[in-house]
Amino acid sequence: MRVLIIDQYPLIRDAVTTLLLRSHPSALIVTADTVLEALATPWEDDPALIVCDAFAAEDPFETLQR
Repeated sequence: MRVLIIDQYPLIRDAVTTLLLRSHPSALIVTADTVLEALATPWEDDPALIVCDAFAAEDPFETLQR
């Protein structure tokens, strides 16, 4: 399972990563500070799950569409 976590706070990113790995040890987890950083991340396939701080982007709905 591929997971993308977007949050400006490293503590939150680390906590969510830890929780996900406990239930899915083989998950590939990529983290990013911002939506722009996440969009620049190359993926073979789209992530199965995206965890994103709603305030990480100016327009959260447009961000989800991208």
